[in-house]
Amino acid sequence: MSRFHRFAAAFLLATCATGPTAATEPCAPAPPPLGVPDPERDLAQVEEIVGALKEVTMGGICKSLTAFDFERVRASLTPGARIERLFPRAETPIVGSKIVGSKTDRTAGSLTRAAAPGCFGGGADFVSDLRRLTDGWTRVERCFFKPFRVFATREEPRRVRADLHLWIAGTGPGEARTAEKGDVEAEFEQDEAGAWRLSRLAFGERERFQADRPAFADWTERAGLPTDWPEAGYDTADIAYGQILYGGIAVGDFDGDGWPDLYLSRTGPNLLLRNDGRGGFTDVTARAGVGDTGNSQAALFADLDNDGDPDLFVVNAWYSLVKSADSKRGHVIYRNDGGGRFTRLPGELGPVGPASGATAADFDGDGRLDLYVTYYQDANLNPYHHYVEAHDGFGNRLYRNLGGFRFEDVTERAGVGGHGWSYASAWADYDEDGRIDVFVANDFGDDALYRNRGDGKFEDVAPSAGLADPANGMSADWGDYDNDGRLDLYVANMYSKTGNQFVPLFPELDPQVRQKLLWSARGNSLYRGQAGGRFEETAKKAAVNLAGWAWGSNFFDYDNDGRLDLHVANGFWQGPIADDA
Repeated sequence: MSRFHRFAAAFLLATCATGPTAATEPCAPAPPPLGVPDPERDLAQVEEIVGALKEVTMGGICKSLTAFDFERVRASLTPGARIERLFPRAETPIVGSKIVGSKTDRTAGSLTRAAAPGCFGGGADFVSDLRRLTDGWTRVERCFFKPFRVFATREEPRRVRADLHLWIAGTGPGEARTAEKGDVEAEFEQDEAGAWRLSRLAFGERERFQADRPAFADWTERAGLPTDWPEAGYDTADIAYGQILYGGIAVGDFDGDGWPDLYLSRTGPNLLLRNDGRGGFTDVTARAGVGDTGNSQAALFADLDNDGDPDLFVVNAWYSLVKSADSKRGHVIYRNDGGGRFTRLPGELGPVGPASGATAADFDGDGRLDLYVTYYQDANLNPYHHYVEAHDGFGNRLYRNLGGFRFEDVTERAGVGGHGWSYASAWADYDEDGRIDVFVANDFGDDALYRNRGDGKFEDVAPSAGLADPANGMSADWGDYDNDGRLDLYVANMYSKTGNQFVPLFPELDPQVRQKLLWSARGNSLYRGQAGGRFEETAKKAAVNLAGWAWGSNFFDYDNDGRLDLHVANGFWQGPIADDA
């Protein structure tokens, strides 16, 4: 039984509220336990069912709701459908949910936990509740109502149970926003004609957000920032296992005027955009001399010579599917000469290969910033690897800064090369011993936490610290989100509805492999720092595990209330068939 039903079940001993929004008949009992998957149903059959259910929830209910065609919603329900009432309900404020922007108390919104009353009604009641939920809306911004786990049983082939993600958001007068988000449990029945319809829906507990205006405005066009991107130099049909040159953005005040500037790394030429201090940016790439034309995967502003201004480190990647041979190059350092100009230093740093990013930190305490470069792997050259426990990554590199822009590769001696397919690294003194440590997020292979021993060497303590995350790590960031004085860690992974649907269909899987696969499909991870350098995973409890196909992530206090918030970049391009995206 889910936490939503445990919460809802507590209300079954009470009498439903009366009044115009009360249920029309007594509370129904809590839904029975979910069925078990039928091992004889193959993947194609289950995928066909999932596709049919999405037609009910997304193509039927959501499409009708978006058009405010409430009566058409009933066409997606069975005649005797039992739907948990949305009203009346208890709404409990979630502590720390203030959002900047109001005319009175500078809070434009509130976040509450909405609990359904535990009473079930029919189709007419459901339509009535949807009308009340969207009252005052001028537009439905989002209706996301998708199954992520389906339970089909052999005994009842025309009846399935499913867990669904629910996210309904709308806009009212003055761009006021309301949203409801949570997981729900549902049942579907198939009629004699083969059509599926919703027969039961239990909402349980959800999060409800209300704001009188948006917290952010899209300033891209007004700021003069580019929105086009050069061709990557390879056919998308050749893409496999992340062999995609995405590029990235580095932020730094290169000219010392007090305004943060932007460096865009991409499949060349890169761009340096100077902040004019008035909300706009100007392309100064040519004048500054930093238009690197390699397949730049990332860039980093860092004062590598301790002269007070940030230099530029550009990470170039190369995969075998890239057609352009002249883009096969290593990483480049641009020295900041002051006056808005840079000089590219001779030579290149690091082996040419599938580099993914870089970070800078003074790991040995000598006062000079060192460089750590993460590498992925070229799946085209190395196609056969262990998805769950990869140990065949390209290998990361640690470069010790010797001064004068000279760097020494100390990877082997330091023990931080790793074996996973790495995407990102994040430095922090997590154990407060005065030495900076580094966490590595791996797409394939467990994540690593390298503890700095202070003698130039590191040891991977991720398993003992509780940070050996097996999911598809994309990024990581440190921050004290609960203000308890200990560092916490957020790791962006890739949430997978498909993984949640299909992994349970393989009862023969090794239990450890099954656990890792299910963990990989669950989304992002939030690790709360504990005493003794250990961590507790709290993403679901904090409701920050679901962020779609996540990429970059970072903590920041966007509303200046003294508490760290989270931003997660996500998404991917659409395939030719929507259901295969």
